Amino acid sequence: AMTPVSDVYSLGVILYELLAGRSPYRQPMKPLTEAFRTVCEEVPVAPSASVGDDAAGKSLARKLRGDLDNIVLMALRKEPQRRYASVEQFEGDIRRYLEGLPVRARGDALSYRAEKFVRRNWIAVTAAIALLVTLAGGIVTTSRAEARAKRQFAEVRRLAHSVLFDYHDAIESLP
Repeated sequence: AMTPVSDVYSLGVILYELLAGRSPYRQPMKPLTEAFRTVCEEVPVAPSASVGDDAAGKSLARKLRGDLDNIVLMALRKEPQRRYASVEQFEGDIRRYLEGLPVRARGDALSYRAEKFVRRNWIAVTAAIALLVTLAGGIVTTSRAEARAKRQFAEVRRLAHSVLFDYHDAIESLP
């Protein structure tokens, strides 16, 4: 059935071709019935897997892997209910990708969201980690100094005790 979800699929094919430089379906120029079967049944490979094996292709594959692959493959899903519900949602995911935000096509895992947050705010995260390391170092240094001061105080107390009591007892009977 022709619905807005069909438009999402068509836009997904166009985005695939723009990113990978080729069609999501391997065999071009098929009879119309074979082309319908291919579109309805064959799952296209990720754009990152369809680029060349040369240095430029490997570099492009690294850029496409992850969010862009997931966005394109979500738009090209065979089940219409699993695609983006509208072109606005599709566009929203592309915009979120460009802004470095988590995309809907990738899921909602905490590790993924944290990675995106760190990439967007790496200066603040680095500063916070440096602050925490400095604070931990200060705590450790202070704790060691306190332990050393307590040992020295105990040693002085023993010395004072021996001077006051041991020497006193020894010299008390002297004329």
